Amino acid sequence: NARVRAQEIGRLYEACMANLGRTDVSANEADALARPCVESGNRQLIDAMGQTLGTSRLLDRSIALFQQSLERDENALNARVGLVATQIAKGDYSGAVPHVERLLQWLPEDMGVLRQAVPVAKWAPDPALQDRVMQTLNRVNPSEAERAKGFFDADVPRPVGQQ
Repeated sequence: NARVRAQEIGRLYEACMANLGRTDVSANEADALARPCVESGNRQLIDAMGQTLGTSRLLDRSIALFQQSLERDENALNARVGLVATQIAKGDYSGAVPHVERLLQWLPEDMGVLRQAVPVAKWAPDPALQDRVMQTLNRVNPSEAERAKGFFDADVPRPVGQQ
């Protein structure tokens, strides 16, 4: 019955949205809080819970939700941006490379994407991505290109990610 399904989806939305934006989600409660978001089938709610879990430093669970979102829609921009941010926070620079490359295909001159690409290119390490980022920055934002070049050239130790 469509009415019953609509009521069920409404309950799932409500249960999911009640916990979005929290910064104190514990590992013990993460799966239970994410379940209604996933069961709702609403990709935006899945993304939002991915952000919530990432903010709570539950990075593996956050990554899993963003990946589920991308399985539903491989062109989901916000899911891909969130996935890259979470992979950077985790220290998984190599894992972020294909997602940064996809974002650069879609938004080649977006400064937010380019800023995410800089640490990924340095610490993956991916010299081709580094060159691409530098070429784009030199063209669209020379002052940011200078900062990026300084970062690429500096002996900055790779941060240790968190799980």
